[in-house]
Amino acid sequence: MDKELLSGQFNISEYSNFIGMDPTRRCHYFSVTKELGEMENKKILDVGAGDGLYGEMLASKGARVTGYDKADNLIAIAKQRENKNKRGMNFIVSTPEEFNVKEEFDFATSVMVLPYAENPDHLKAFFSSTHRALKPEGKFISIVFNPNFQNFEQIIGNRRFVKLDEGKVR
Repeated sequence: MDKELLSGQFNISEYSNFIGMDPTRRCHYFSVTKELGEMENKKILDVGAGDGLYGEMLASKGARVTGYDKADNLIAIAKQRENKNKRGMNFIVSTPEEFNVKEEFDFATSVMVLPYAENPDHLKAFFSSTHRALKPEGKFISIVFNPNFQNFEQIIGNRRFVKLDEGKVR
């Protein structure tokens, strides 16, 4: 799906809205926010920010969020979301290899991003650029599900979505 998303073969806004209703996102959010603790005035780097929805959730708790993603079409949506909601977030089009800011962050997060690493060097770039961006006592929190949703070679869960009338999703 990532190649379709990046090639623009379907409506990005529709995809973004659809994913925004994904119940597993709430699980991701809960897991990361529990680990982050108090976020008021904390500077958080959102690695692989996508459409900015996750960053907006963090900003609603008082965090100052900067996010980056290589998908310029998703960063455009994130910037639109920020222009509408005015949470003080900053979004950058970048890759892990290119990402370099002078700002230091208290935390960095990545949710379902690391599996997109193309090879071990690309994965190393995710960790290296994030490490450089963190304060010395900073923390990197990453959520990665088993992409096959398997446990001991047994399928334990499957995500299936059906788009209903009026744009609702089940």
